[in-house]
Amino acid sequence: MIGALELVLVRHGQTEANRKDLMQGHCDYPLTIQGTCDCKLTGIALAQVPWARVVCSDLPRAVKTCCYILEQKDMSYEEALTAVGATHKDPLPLEEVEKLPSNQSSSIYLTKDARELYKGIREGLPKDMDIDEVRAVVAQRTGQDIKTIVDNAENQAHLYERQKKMLLDIVQALSHTNTAEAAAINTTETDNTNNLQQHVGNVLCVAHGGFIKQFLYLMCKMSLPTIEKIKNCSITTVHVEWDDNYNIICTHSIDRISLVHHLPLRRTEDDVTDVEAAVTKATAAQNAYHYLL
Repeated sequence: MIGALELVLVRHGQTEANRKDLMQGHCDYPLTIQGTCDCKLTGIALAQVPWARVVCSDLPRAVKTCCYILEQKDMSYEEALTAVGATHKDPLPLEEVEKLPSNQSSSIYLTKDARELYKGIREGLPKDMDIDEVRAVVAQRTGQDIKTIVDNAENQAHLYERQKKMLLDIVQALSHTNTAEAAAINTTETDNTNNLQQHVGNVLCVAHGGFIKQFLYLMCKMSLPTIEKIKNCSITTVHVEWDDNYNIICTHSIDRISLVHHLPLRRTEDDVTDVEAAVTKATAAQNAYHYLL
């Protein structure tokens, strides 16, 4: 293998649909106060990690999560306390989604390839509805004959192709970025070119629960029953390697950190003491990611 990176997958913060247990898919709902708070706390936990690239689903709930995470970069403890406590503020306006906060020097790369699985006619409806109930609701809403309603939900094969494309785009972009550095190394080690592995850095990818779970199954070849629930704002680390033909191998980093690292950062809306305790825990959690520095 000639290249390697660490892929850090973060699920978006809690939304109103998550709170109400609705099927979300490609439709979108605003972040809750809890969700906004958790995004900022996750940002504090990852604040010391240098990013070679930041990739994000183009759905608003993911983009806002990504911006809140990156806003915490290089904040002092006191600034973090203020940021986490200010959950009453309006969400980031959508016109801000294609640029980072002022203290960031790179860009967020928005991609449809990191979207959640499209849920078809189930989107926006309670998760516990069976398919016959869903068809009845859709028929009533649209005036269609229930027998003519087709569920065009995304299948696993299509999602797999999306995930492969996203990874290939990341790998090729970072490989090209590091070509000059690699060439300089190769001039001194021409006999070992084929064995040289270049670590190109860390990639942050803000996506969705179903997307991340399926990524571990499809790309990392994990057994679905062994994958725990991908909670809002959870952090999942994956080691990615590739050869000179861009054949990609993904392995989960369970030897370094819990596969899905859920920070114990829950808080109530008005308890200032809980905010301080949560920020303290998030700051301490930075140590868990020392291997990414």
